[in-house]
Amino acid sequence: MAGKSSWDTTSGLIDEYEMTLEEVWFGKDPAYMEGKQACFMVRGVAELDGEVLDEEKTNYYSLGDGWDTPDGGDTAVHGAGKKQFNKNSSYGKFIDHVVALGDEVIAEVKSRGETTEAVTFQGLRFRFERKDFTFTDRKTHESREYSVELPVEFLGFEGEEEAPKPAPKTRGSRTKAAPAEEAPPAAEAPKSRRTRSKPAEEAAAPASGGRRTRTKAANKTESGTDPALRLEVLNFAAAWEEYSDFMETVLDPDEFARAADVQADEELLNDILDPNGSIWTESREIEPPE
Repeated sequence: MAGKSSWDTTSGLIDEYEMTLEEVWFGKDPAYMEGKQACFMVRGVAELDGEVLDEEKTNYYSLGDGWDTPDGGDTAVHGAGKKQFNKNSSYGKFIDHVVALGDEVIAEVKSRGETTEAVTFQGLRFRFERKDFTFTDRKTHESREYSVELPVEFLGFEGEEEAPKPAPKTRGSRTKAAPAEEAPPAAEAPKSRRTRSKPAEEAAAPASGGRRTRTKAANKTESGTDPALRLEVLNFAAAWEEYSDFMETVLDPDEFARAADVQADEELLNDILDPNGSIWTESREIEPPE
């Protein structure tokens, strides 16, 4: 990276940073164009030279007219059946910048899926720069400027420096990058903090905004899990109608007091991460609290 000079000016925003795409999803968000335009959204920690610039940075890349997501954020579908994005859309620019990073990079990214699948980009780490563009206003015919934060350098995969890791897991309405020390389970999907939800069929990663790593369980009973803790988790799960909402909160200490104990119990955690596991299925038989 070239050194910065006092002769260089900035936008006043974060113009350059490195970020791992920890959460990725398609959808509409009131924070972007009042929720009228479908976007590809990414979220992660923006850092530069060891300094954290934004602990939870979210970028929005508009898909263009006619696009929407039919499954809570996993995929993007065009109403007229189109498969390619307009190069003038923000997401089109994002795709073109990834392609421009080189044959080796794009070959690996393509092997992970299509641009219409959010999970394709989950767990990738890029250096981003703010790029300026102009467009002609359809009503006034005046030229206007706007900027897009785009990937300009590929920095690898989450938790890896050399070899790419297996396809990451996704999370309902939002897709969360898998912890580095473990092989990711089945896929899952994305959403906006505590508002979007994820499809039950894809549940393999924790569904909250935090970045977690699993640790060995301590003080287990012979059956492997503290019965009292398991019962608390069951009762907590019974209070939720949607698996995605349960996953969004059970690992958050602000929502569930024993979240740290859950994360320390690998056996219980794996059960929770499976929408067909005993925790969620048994909770459906419990009368939820009033």
